[in-house]
Amino acid sequence: MDDRRDELEKKRAKLAELRRAREERRLALINAKSSSASTQESSRSDLDSLVNSLIGTRSSEKPSAPSSIKSPVLTEEVHSSIRNASDSKSPSQFSPNSPSSQLSSFLPSSKISESISTKPPTLKSFTTIVLDLPPKEKVVYNKNVQVSTEPTEQEILELQKNENLLTQQQVQAKITEAIEAENKKRIEEEAERQKLLQAQKESDEKILILNENEQSVVLSNKKFIDFFEKSSKLIERALDEDYDFTVDYSSSAADNFYIIIFFALIVFAFILYFIHRDTTSGLSIKPIHIVKPDNIFQNRSVTDISWSSKFVELVATSYNRNILAPNDSDGIVAIWNVNLKSRPEYTFYSPSDVLKIAFNEFDHNMVIGSTYSGQIMVWDTRTKLFPVLKTLPGAHGHTQPVYSLKLVGTKNAHQLVSCSTDGQFCSWQLDMLAQPIETIYLTNPNHSRTDEVGVTCFDFADNETSAFYLGTQEGDVFSANRYDRAGTKAGLVSSDIYRGHSTVVSGLHVHPLYGPVDFTDVIATSSFDYTCKIWRPKSVLKAANPSLILNNNLENGSSVPNSKVSAIMPIHTLDTFDDYVNDVKWSPAHPAVLATADGSGKLSIFNFNEDTQVPIVSETVNDGSALSKISFNKTGKFLAASSVNGFTSIYDMGEFAAPKQDDYNKFSKTINFLTTN
Repeated sequence: MDDRRDELEKKRAKLAELRRAREERRLALINAKSSSASTQESSRSDLDSLVNSLIGTRSSEKPSAPSSIKSPVLTEEVHSSIRNASDSKSPSQFSPNSPSSQLSSFLPSSKISESISTKPPTLKSFTTIVLDLPPKEKVVYNKNVQVSTEPTEQEILELQKNENLLTQQQVQAKITEAIEAENKKRIEEEAERQKLLQAQKESDEKILILNENEQSVVLSNKKFIDFFEKSSKLIERALDEDYDFTVDYSSSAADNFYIIIFFALIVFAFILYFIHRDTTSGLSIKPIHIVKPDNIFQNRSVTDISWSSKFVELVATSYNRNILAPNDSDGIVAIWNVNLKSRPEYTFYSPSDVLKIAFNEFDHNMVIGSTYSGQIMVWDTRTKLFPVLKTLPGAHGHTQPVYSLKLVGTKNAHQLVSCSTDGQFCSWQLDMLAQPIETIYLTNPNHSRTDEVGVTCFDFADNETSAFYLGTQEGDVFSANRYDRAGTKAGLVSSDIYRGHSTVVSGLHVHPLYGPVDFTDVIATSSFDYTCKIWRPKSVLKAANPSLILNNNLENGSSVPNSKVSAIMPIHTLDTFDDYVNDVKWSPAHPAVLATADGSGKLSIFNFNEDTQVPIVSETVNDGSALSKISFNKTGKFLAASSVNGFTSIYDMGEFAAPKQDDYNKFSKTINFLTTN
């Protein structure tokens, strides 16, 4: 800033100097003009006096001649001569004492004699305008404007160096002083570092015991709790892995030899065990994880199971209320990890019993559930605990328990559909649960007593968003439509009744769509009548076996005498159960595998390619407690079975999850055989 200020001051001084010089030139020009005017006036007066003296002398000799008559020719010649003379000579050459000489210098001799012999000329005075143009100002280049005369930084350093020259002794003394200061600083830093290391070592060796107040402060810190839960879950997952992370890669070859021998013996023992098990008991499934109810899950029943479509190791379970703990939350949703044995990954709460649970396959962070109060709730794994979205109770939507819930559509266009026990079918947008986008009341006008339909379960075929099948409390199965199509209105297709069960239909599952053959027209249902039945649609039976379609079946409940009601019979019945069959599921990997759960605690696996009546695997699960729900994961590798005592067992399906090439053709032949016979 100081250098800039000095530079500006120098420029101002230069400008002031230029203004002063210009003013001096202007004053000099004015003085020159005034002096030239006075000189011209004096020269003119001298010329007039010369002419008057000449004329006066001539007039004295001839007084009769008038003085006012003058010769214009002579006057013009005299004036022109005088001008020429004035241009070549200075005014000092003209002297009034020698007029003849002066005149002879201006005029030739002939003219002088003529002027003397003739009449005196008549002279006139006149005024001329003299234009004084100032000279053109010359621009002079000034080096001082652009070339700085200040000393450079190098010159300043040289001057300072010359001024501050030290002797050799002084230089040596300064160097010694600097070395001593550096050594002293280094010693102090080393001492400080050793002191810090000693203090750190002492603090590490010292066992810090927190008092009750400090412990309460630490345990009340939310960040600490989140960190502890996350890190402890990671440790538990690592401990559950089969990989031996304690292996020493730097051990000797002899040690490795003994280790190899040890693991070979273990593998041999496992091989013998599996061979013995296969020869004695045939095919089986292997339990890999059992979720035990503890803490908040005690005295609660598992109401539903759902696997994540993105993370195959995550499974969600829903629970009803604990009648022994009225102050606890009525409903709970827990997300378990197959690799985390002791506790769930996430826990959510609900003000009402959660009856149905489902992962949002288009957003893996969202979990959707339906409750006994009729509310639909959405939980987010990023917010935890309580639902982020839910329907309003009693205002719009359901007011009765909702046992049926499913997400249909594609990623860019999907809706949530639900149905309550009063027959109200609703479609929802997940981002707007204030009210349903459409509502259908399912009624059966052909019923003998009431047209109400108590829906207990429903299911859509894969890639189907309009037609679906539903089971009722009376044991009937119906088809229904969400929209008007093919001459039928939206709602229940009451003219087609799938009759076979004598009581409540507890489970219904449409065969998944995968593999080279489409089996989505094969439907399995379970009921409290100790049976499980296989169905085909009316359109298929018309071509394959019309005898299974009974028309005008008034004995089974039709109240309209001449109504055209078709009673569709099942193509196959499984009646090997000793208790209620609470759920049924097709495998998403093997086309012929069907799993059932009954009230005696047995998990039964049927393979229709092997036997259509007897299960090939029957396992007693969770100490024989009644099983409530079962579910396959997306790949079909794991099967989860939950019971009314809160236990959930997860099984590895083994070879049931890997179908052979001809299993699809075999199952197609089996289904066609069951349909036609």
